[in-house]
Amino acid sequence: MSHLLSAYVNCSARDLGYLDDLILIRMGIALAIRMVPPSVLAECRARAQEVMSQGKPVSRIAGAVIVVIWIAVAALFAVWAYENVAL
Repeated sequence: MSHLLSAYVNCSARDLGYLDDLILIRMGIALAIRMVPPSVLAECRARAQEVMSQGKPVSRIAGAVIVVIWIAVAALFAVWAYENVAL
């Protein structure tokens, strides 16, 4: 029993971050949805449904930009590793 109590008392900042993710973020989203007027929410849902009925929107340019960013990050990491890590 004391082991459970010590585990409960010894929470870290990481554990509080999990609490934030589990409770506070969900409450904030629910509050934001409730603050949107029902007519606006219905209009946005109808527009989203219309767009999705035509097929998922695809942006090849955005996809290419993301791939280029990942390649650049990988290249920068490779240069950093080459210069700073002794093999």
